[in-house]
Amino acid sequence: MIELHDRFGKIDLTLITEAAVASLSEAQQEALGVLVDAVKAREAADLRKIAAEKRVRAAMIAETETLAAHIAANPPPSRIEALRASQAAYNQANK
Repeated sequence: MIELHDRFGKIDLTLITEAAVASLSEAQQEALGVLVDAVKAREAADLRKIAAEKRVRAAMIAETETLAAHIAANPPPSRIEALRASQAAYNQANK
């Protein structure tokens, strides 16, 4: 029996030795090959996910900075300014 799991319960391919693989039957070696391929694919997917999360964080930071710059350059009207604009529009429409 080959021990595949590390102390955290995760499959660790470095624990597989050549002697242990040689002691397996042909069918078991094929199954182990499928398992190794699946583990490598999972590890690659984990790396892609981590990279994508980093890109999302960077994009969110850029969006936040851009919005802050936009608000600083184009401050929203105060309540009194909005009220005056509304009254002016109403008066203009009802002449």
